[in-house]
Amino acid sequence: KIESNFNSFRSAISRAARRSRASPAGVSSWYYVFEDDIGIVNRSTVAHEMEQAEARAERHQLPLLYGGLCCELGPRCQCHGGNCYGMCAHAWAAHGADYLEVLLNRTRVTARLRSLWNSSCVGTPHCATREGLHHNAQVFDLRLGKFAMDLGGVPVVGPGHRSPQHKRHIGAFYQDRRAFP
Repeated sequence: KIESNFNSFRSAISRAARRSRASPAGVSSWYYVFEDDIGIVNRSTVAHEMEQAEARAERHQLPLLYGGLCCELGPRCQCHGGNCYGMCAHAWAAHGADYLEVLLNRTRVTARLRSLWNSSCVGTPHCATREGLHHNAQVFDLRLGKFAMDLGGVPVVGPGHRSPQHKRHIGAFYQDRRAFP
């Protein structure tokens, strides 16, 4: 399962980085990654909530946001000033090629982002950074959560929403275990 998860994320990140680099000069987009088992809390407001989270991240110069977050509100999940970090990688987004390059451990990124991503390996099980994500690395959501924590938290799309299945899970997108057991 972990190897499949990492291979899927690596493939999605690589495709998004290629598309981002191919975009016209000056165009920087958010690239969303969704696992195949998500549900949407409120379809009528989700587009607006995505725009709000993107704008907040850009105002704070954050390259990442969550579409949903498994938030038990313990040491592994915190929200402060509208930014959060925690578990789950079922829905998230990265801003432009530079950040996507961080996730692939390539060299086009700033030293600060590369350092934060590489340090997110520390204290997580089975972590390796050689050539970025690969089958020996730890569970992706643990590393993404630590990276978000090191950034001081990141915006969540629809932070006022709660999963209809897991009340401690926040955001517009949730893992739908009923439709996808």
